[in-house]
Amino acid sequence: MEPTPQSIESIRNKFEPLLLSIEGITGVGIGLCQSGNPCLKIYTSVPARDIRQKLPSELKTIEFEIEDIGEVRTQ
Repeated sequence: MEPTPQSIESIRNKFEPLLLSIEGITGVGIGLCQSGNPCLKIYTSVPARDIRQKLPSELKTIEFEIEDIGEVRTQ
């Protein structure tokens, strides 16, 4: 069963506070993964390999992508 944007929104709402509390994660969103399916996007200021091991195991059962966007600063 392919995930819907609504089911991914529900997952994002559930995990966003926890994810944002992890050092190096700067944002959480919904987008299209490289597979073309809607998925959870996790934006980081550190390499994905440093974040992947910190993610809750429940989250690892869904499709998501980690994007290193660097440090976010206001101008």
